[in-house]
Amino acid sequence: MITGCCLPLLWAQDLAPRAYVITPLHSNAATLTYSSFYDGNILFDGAIPVRNATAKINVPVLTVYHSLNFFGRSANIVAAFPYGVETFTGQW
Repeated sequence: MITGCCLPLLWAQDLAPRAYVITPLHSNAATLTYSSFYDGNILFDGAIPVRNATAKINVPVLTVYHSLNFFGRSANIVAAFPYGVETFTGQW
């Protein structure tokens, strides 16, 4: 009962992997990840008159990392550049 009453007070924190790993200053890294191939039907539920709609989606993501000195502390900057390639088909 005590745990159930305290649930609204509990908060989760989302951390980036390796966020607190200290790396040498001015280190750079680039990673290329590839999201799974998504393939399936699209349901419009009568919103538009399209039948037999399908989609095939590929999402490669390029990530760039740079470590730096920020007011005497170790810091890093991470930028992600996703690129989606989709193929949609359907009949009017």
